[in-house]
This record gives sequence, structure tokens and C-alpha cells, in this order.
Amino acid sequence: MLYENTLMPLFSTKSWESGQKGVMRMFRNMKLAGKIGIGFGIIILIAAILGFVGWNGVNRVRSNMLEYALWGDIDMVMNEDIIQNVLRQVNAMTAYTSNPNEANLNVLKDSVETTKRGIEEWHELVKTYPQLSDIVVTTRTHLMTLGTVVDEYEQFSGKTAGIRIEWDTLVNQCITYLETTMEDVIDPAKAKAEQYEDIPEMVKWGAIDMLMNEEVIANILKLKTAAHDYAADRTEENWAGFMMTHKAAVDGLSEWQKVLAGETGMEQAAQQIGDYLKSYERLSNQYHDEVTKMQDAKQRTDTAVQTMLAALEEAMENVIDPAKD
Repeated sequence: MLYENTLMPLFSTKSWESGQKGVMRMFRNMKLAGKIGIGFGIIILIAAILGFVGWNGVNRVRSNMLEYALWGDIDMVMNEDIIQNVLRQVNAMTAYTSNPNEANLNVLKDSVETTKRGIEEWHELVKTYPQLSDIVVTTRTHLMTLGTVVDEYEQFSGKTAGIRIEWDTLVNQCITYLETTMEDVIDPAKAKAEQYEDIPEMVKWGAIDMLMNEEVIANILKLKTAAHDYAADRTEENWAGFMMTHKAAVDGLSEWQKVLAGETGMEQAAQQIGDYLKSYERLSNQYHDEVTKMQDAKQRTDTAVQTMLAALEEAMENVIDPAKD
């Protein structure tokens, strides 16, 4: 109670008014220099307050501008250095699979490396944003899939190119072998039969000649065309057409063999053609297996690209655009 009674006079209305009057008396009695000094002090204080407020506002504006510029860079790098490069990589892969030459392969490999650099550049910008950093990890994973597929495509191109060379070699060997058989065996036998007017022999060798041309050589040449058609457009429809053509060649050979009974040299020739056709079929199945593997790889490529682009589009809608706004 004593304490309260002691403080009350200090905060009473009379005390406050008395203090104000004292300050006013002191200010009136102050010399001019003192009054000017106080005035300047007040002005300086006001200027300092205004300067601080302005500086703080400029800093906030500068910070906002820097952040907006950062999100603009994040947006630009994602679109130009990742999305656009992924699409270029898809186009390069299509070009290479359609025409697997060294120039197209180099373009494809360059596109992969360019995309990798774009992802790393983007990672430097977004590494402090966990949600976007997770997308970087996902994108890297899918890009690794694309890189693996490129390696598989290169191996596929090498194997299939080798098979196509062997295809053509076998066909050429067949035709050459049959032409040699024609010159060394059939033509002399036909000439001899005509010379002695041996009608049965003339009929037999005429049939051998005709069936060799119509059932064997013609079907082998069709087989070569069917193989090239399948290599140019690797659809299951073309594969079925190719296998039908191969069967026609085998069946034609069987028809030819029926008129060769008793002619050991010709039977050996037919056996050799049969071996060529078996080798052709073996190579064709290898080619088809490689095509199937590549179709699976293409499916993995499509899935990786779609997943990657979907993740980037989601990042744009849910993170980047709201941050820019």
C-alpha cells in the first residue's frame, strides 16, 4: 500500500501536466543554437526512419524480382534444355531406326548427351526445392532407360545389317549354283537328247529346266524381295508374307526334286539348294527375334518418355507456375 501511494503522484494528471509545462519552459529558455540542433536531430531521425522504410521496401522488391527471375530460369531450362531435347531425342531415335547409319547414330547419341547436360543444369537451379529435386531423380532414371535403348538399337542395327548381308549372299549363292548347274549339267543333257532325238530324255530335261526356273529360281528371287520388304517395314504382316514366300520356295524345291530321280548330280544340286534355304530360314528367325527385342525396347522408350514428360508437366502446373504467380 505504501508502494502504491508512492507511485501514484508520478502518474497522476497533475504530474503529467506539470512535466509538459517543465519541458516547454526548458525549450523556451533554450538558446537558439540548441533549438536548431534539436530541429536538425528530429529531421535526421525522420529521414533515417524514411530511409529504413524505403531500403526495406527496395530489398523486398529486389528479393521478389530475384525469385521471379529464378523461377523464370527454372521454367526456361526445363522447357528448352529438357523437354525439347527429349522430343529431339525421340525424333533422332525414329530416324535412326528407320535408317540405321552412322550419321543418324551420332545425332542420336548427341541428343542423349545434350539432354543429360540439360538435366544437370536444371538440377543446379532446383536442388533447394525437394519436390523438383525428386523429379530430377525420376528424369535421370528414365534418361538412363533411353540411353540403354540406344545401346540396344546400335547392337540391333549391327546384327540385322549382318543378317541382311548374309541373306543376299545366300540368294546369290543359290542363283549362281543353279546357273552353273544349268550350264554344266542341264544344257548339255538337253543338247544330247536333241542330238539323238531321245524324246523321253528331252521331256525329262525340259521338265527339269522348267521347274528349276519356275519353282526354284523364281521363288528364291521372290524370297529376296520379301526379305527386303520385311527389313524396310518390320511389321508382323510383312513377316507372315516373308514366311509364306519361304514356304513357297521350299515347296517349289520339293516339286523340282520329284523330276530329278535317278540323276545323282541334280539330286545333289537340289540338296545344296535345300541347305541354302534352311540357312536362310535360320537367319530369318534370328532377324525376327532381334526385331521383337527392338519392339520391346521401343515400348520401354515410349513409356519412359511419356512418364518423364508427364512428371515435368505436373511440376510446371503444381510448382513452377504457382511460384511464378
